[in-house]
Amino acid sequence: LKIDMAFLGSSSERARKIISSIISMDKGIGTRSLAEGVETKEQFEFLKNSGCEKVQGYFFGKPMPYEESLDHCMREGLKVETRAWKAYYDTIGMVNFQTDETLTLLEYDGRAVRYLFANSAYVDMIRTLGDHDVREAERYINDPTLELSSIFRKYLDKCTADEKVHELVYLIHDQFIKAVGRCIAQCNGRACIRVRISNITGSMTHEEEKRVYHVLHNVYAVYDDISLLDRDKDTLEPMAVSDGDWSEHEKIPHAGNCIRNYGLRNIYADDYERYMAFMDMDTLEKRIQKAGTGFLSGFFRTRVEKGRFMWMIHTLIPIPRTNYSQVLHCIHRISGNRSDFPEGLALPSENREQGMFSVEELWNSLIHGSRRAYFWKDREGRYQGASRNFLLYTGLPSVSAMKGKTSSDMGWLMDDHGARKLEGRVLSGVVVVNRPMDIIVKGVVKSIVYGKVPVYRDGEIIGTLGWFEDAEQMEKETGRQPVMVTDRVTGVMNSRGVIESLIGCQEAYRNFGSDYAMLFLTIPQYRRILHSYGEKTANGLLKAAAGKIRHIMGTRGTVGRLDGAGFVILFHYEDQTEVTFLCRRLRQAIADIHEVGGSSCTVTAEIIITYGSDGITTGRLLREAVGMMRDSDEGYRDKMDRWVDREALFDALPIPYALLDTPMGEDGGISQIICRYHNEAYGKALGLKENEELSRHLTSLLNQENYSWGQKAYEAAYEKHTLYGEKYIPPLAKTIRYMVAPGPWRGSCVLMLLGGGETTKDQPVHKSTEHQILRLTRMLMTASDYEASVNRVLREIGNFLSCDRVYIFEKQGNRISNTFEWCREGVTSKMRELQDLNYEEYAGTWDRYLKTDSSVVIPDIEAIRQTDAITYDCLKKQHIHSLMEAPMYHDHNLSGYLGVDNYKESDAADMKYLLENMAVYLSRKKDIHDLMDRLRYLSENDMLTGVHNRNAMNRRLLALKAEDRSLGIIYVDLNNLKWTNDTYGHSVGDSRLRDMSAMMKSICPPHDIYRLGGDEFVAFLDGADKESFKKTLENFRKAAEGRSIHVAVGGKWIPHASSLVRGMRDAEHRMYSEKRRSHEGREDSLS
Repeated sequence: LKIDMAFLGSSSERARKIISSIISMDKGIGTRSLAEGVETKEQFEFLKNSGCEKVQGYFFGKPMPYEESLDHCMREGLKVETRAWKAYYDTIGMVNFQTDETLTLLEYDGRAVRYLFANSAYVDMIRTLGDHDVREAERYINDPTLELSSIFRKYLDKCTADEKVHELVYLIHDQFIKAVGRCIAQCNGRACIRVRISNITGSMTHEEEKRVYHVLHNVYAVYDDISLLDRDKDTLEPMAVSDGDWSEHEKIPHAGNCIRNYGLRNIYADDYERYMAFMDMDTLEKRIQKAGTGFLSGFFRTRVEKGRFMWMIHTLIPIPRTNYSQVLHCIHRISGNRSDFPEGLALPSENREQGMFSVEELWNSLIHGSRRAYFWKDREGRYQGASRNFLLYTGLPSVSAMKGKTSSDMGWLMDDHGARKLEGRVLSGVVVVNRPMDIIVKGVVKSIVYGKVPVYRDGEIIGTLGWFEDAEQMEKETGRQPVMVTDRVTGVMNSRGVIESLIGCQEAYRNFGSDYAMLFLTIPQYRRILHSYGEKTANGLLKAAAGKIRHIMGTRGTVGRLDGAGFVILFHYEDQTEVTFLCRRLRQAIADIHEVGGSSCTVTAEIIITYGSDGITTGRLLREAVGMMRDSDEGYRDKMDRWVDREALFDALPIPYALLDTPMGEDGGISQIICRYHNEAYGKALGLKENEELSRHLTSLLNQENYSWGQKAYEAAYEKHTLYGEKYIPPLAKTIRYMVAPGPWRGSCVLMLLGGGETTKDQPVHKSTEHQILRLTRMLMTASDYEASVNRVLREIGNFLSCDRVYIFEKQGNRISNTFEWCREGVTSKMRELQDLNYEEYAGTWDRYLKTDSSVVIPDIEAIRQTDAITYDCLKKQHIHSLMEAPMYHDHNLSGYLGVDNYKESDAADMKYLLENMAVYLSRKKDIHDLMDRLRYLSENDMLTGVHNRNAMNRRLLALKAEDRSLGIIYVDLNNLKWTNDTYGHSVGDSRLRDMSAMMKSICPPHDIYRLGGDEFVAFLDGADKESFKKTLENFRKAAEGRSIHVAVGGKWIPHASSLVRGMRDAEHRMYSEKRRSHEGREDSLS
């Protein structure tokens, strides 16, 4: 609502009251105010304190062109408001500033507090407490040395964390101050908290305050716990706790759950059912009226320090004039005298012998004191009882909620058939321990480790006793990093949990025929909300959606999140109509989300349904689901119009061709096939002339069993995959091969018939491509011989694809070579011819193909005869009529190709998918092989001199001993190396070492020279006779002398390498003897 400048032009009190009334009315009806004509700071401050959200006028700047206005704003430090901050300040703007309460708005970023607004009543209040103004109060709040500052920031942290109302009572200058606050808006790490304060001791005299303070502390000291139950608000507010800290109040939501959890954790097991009946708020009024006391008391054994249970009195006192909507729950200990206990209450026996335990005591200690969750069933698998940990883990209020029901009734088991089979074994006398299992708790898959034993009576098995522990908790306690299966944002399963659940469903389907449904639910508006409002608001949408889904699913299935706003829902079903009905409920539930984090929104849900009986493997299902969730269909109608306008171009095609539309039904699957266009060749092939006839024909195929046409159409139309298949056509009495490819808009696909053969419809189908990839990868990665494993994989690919040749080209710089090859019998190898070729000349054209596709695919070289004559001629000369090559990469750079020549298309083999995946694994295998070669080289060679090191020599010694031939050993020491390093530096010393190794390589076999470390080298002359060894040793000395390399040399020839150790010792001794003589001669010359 725009407030005319005439109101501001008048300085009368009447005009100001009119403006204030208008602003207050705006807030009351949910609209906002804009005041124009603001020319002075006084007017601006008045409007701000009145709560006017928007102002304009000369106070900020004169009217000017748009670009100049932006420059002006930048100069004045005024920022452009983003969509996220707009929602933040719009929410603040809805606060009514015109109130008599002590109102303030605080902005808090987790570290510092800033006052956004404080009304006059609030300013007056803080002045009575010693602060001159809000700026001084702001300094005190942000002073880390003040205890009150720390307390107040913790209070703001709580307000920010859950955006609920929180209260804080604190003492300042002998005044009890009560603050009530709630976070009203958050954005980018900053939160706005609305706070009102009141002095709750303002009307007390000093003596009354001291007396109240003293009495309250003494009263609270008597009680271990005092809580206020608010039935209308369903909250529990701790008023006093055992440590005496009663100044800070925190209302806890879901009071019923709090009571149940308190009972399970803190009330003795035998008293639990009686305690829950005592805390039943629905019958409280009737019970108090019957007692005629105005309150109720009960005696229960309650957990105290060190894990003990002590008898305590629990008292329920309704607050007067609240109609039993507010009840105080007070707990305090009994003195311990037996006279204090009411008659009929079971008490411990005073005459029991010390150290003796009853069976009942042992049983109760075991099932209620252990961290394990225990349960017991009858022979029909119906639950008869459970421990408190079982109830806590499953979230049940009491045993009565499960008694008489089976695991199937409760919807807890992922593999119901397997569990029943195992229970049958236990009922036959088998004991099961440490068995892993996945169960569903509140829509989330939990991994447990469980055991089960039969229960006997008079020699007959009457039921089973079972127990389990949480596997993730066990991993934490053993110090291992747990494998998380829970999504941190939504609390549902993450992608790992989804995969594990899906594998469990597929195993149940394969083993027991229990079909399951898998729903892919995505919210298209998620990414727009993420970009516009930020991560926190987007996460709020995810949490809200997850809550809706979990509420609908309950315990009947599992819920997980894959990517962005993509959810996966898994559950077993009996009839597909219930799946359709469930999809409707889910869509409506998501559409009911209209606000997230204070921002209005409109969201929808898109759902796709798949069934276990569709036979789609886990990996492909999840991969394509993520792709679907990221896809976009904007502008598809324009693409459709442009495509259909060109239909004349396709009339001349000799290949049968049809353009199809695949609209989605309410169940998330393709509802029908609509033929938008088909050429003359297609009509002739099937004998169908009109588009309507073809539409009916293709739609009818969607409902046929054991036929993947519908799935292929979906993958092409919505996932942009190109797939091949075969279908036996009875009227034609033959199998037709076809290709389904993505169409020009999302939801459309292209169908092309590639010809047919005389195969029958009983033709066996190959194993799935997924299975082949898994088998080949395992074969590749587990083999130790690199070349043998690669050759074997190429052979398996060739047999699987029925092609002429499978090969690998490796690229080094601008050269390319054929390094591996498999050829079908009768096909001539070309590997020798294809070595060290110029990449640009031989394979440069492949780069052009990779710009438009992930692989090089040429199904028929005749198709490129006119467009790529050079490639056509090259392939034609090699007798290649079809080719497919998947690129291989190393460090994101092209390193080669995995290719096949003259392949045959098959329904079972998605060749492109197979080659691209195996190209990745072959690249990784080569990387590992090259890395191991590099590591092996580094471990066996001296990087400075280029000869082998001691590690290599040790391995060589073993080989020499085994061969046991004659051997010459030359031990060498480079004299005065340390003196050289100390005098001239290590660079000169390194140069002497390199000269030394170069000289040794010129005399001795280069592959048998080793640097032992420092200045010592050794060389072996394998198989040398005695005379040749002496000559080599003599040549070595001459070469050293001729190059002025001062060395000490020791040599030893041995007839058999079996005495190698002794020979090396002798050679080393001779070398040191010569070194000593050299030093002695040098000293003599100096003297």
